[in-house]
Amino acid sequence: MNIFEQVLAPYIQPQQPEQNDYRDEEGYLCCGNCRTRREYQIEFDGDVRRVPVLCTCRQQKKKQEEDAAREQQRRRGIQDTLSELQSQSAAIQPKAAFDQDDGKNPAITSKVEGYVRNFDKALQNNLGLILYGPPGTGKTFYAQCIADGLQKAGYFPWITSIRLLSAAINQNYGENRQRLLRLVKIVDALILDDFGAERDTSFMAEQVFEIINTRYEAAKPLIVTTNLDLNAMASEKDIAARRVYERVMEMCAPLEVKGETRRRQIASRKMADLKDILGLEG
Repeated sequence: MNIFEQVLAPYIQPQQPEQNDYRDEEGYLCCGNCRTRREYQIEFDGDVRRVPVLCTCRQQKKKQEEDAAREQQRRRGIQDTLSELQSQSAAIQPKAAFDQDDGKNPAITSKVEGYVRNFDKALQNNLGLILYGPPGTGKTFYAQCIADGLQKAGYFPWITSIRLLSAAINQNYGENRQRLLRLVKIVDALILDDFGAERDTSFMAEQVFEIINTRYEAAKPLIVTTNLDLNAMASEKDIAARRVYERVMEMCAPLEVKGETRRRQIASRKMADLKDILGLEG
């Protein structure tokens, strides 16, 4: 066996024809499906051999398998990262999904579902959402539905709050700071629940600005839920708060969530159940 054969022996085994394969006018084995060659001729030190190659359809299949493996690995990485963030109390585990919606606010549900369904465009164009309205109307429910829907679609959503995220960033004398701020930059969707409910201190104001500004500079979607009134946010007198609100309003489209509070509905339902269990009337 010459040097050519020693080096290329594993690669020059004859191709085995498969169903519908054929040989062209030059004698090369061709795929019966995509009709491209499954052999290629090479020359080394005067020795000419035909070596097997992947035809077009086999190349496509191999690429699809590699892409699927990478996607599976990416999803495992997302789940592992989210689990780690939850263990550090830096993330909220979504406990709601669209199939749990009670149908009381179909207009909002339709818009939020549409946002998740078209998230590829939102991600490409840096389009976020402000879910605003009175307490108890379902803003957190919809935020968790968004997180759940995006995760099922293979995206990396991170649902948290300024309070939780700030505490995690400053844990162990700021040891987590750079890593968590990097995640603020790279996640597909950063979802901040109960925005604006943070303690009103200069330290917290700095934390809020750093988190929001980091996301702003990353130019990726931000989703917030808030009890704050948009007019109040727009007319905020405090300079530090206003610069944060201006960034949020630039990044996010407003979506008002209103109606009878779900908490009141739940309380009424539980009271009715209790009366039924205890045999009480009225």
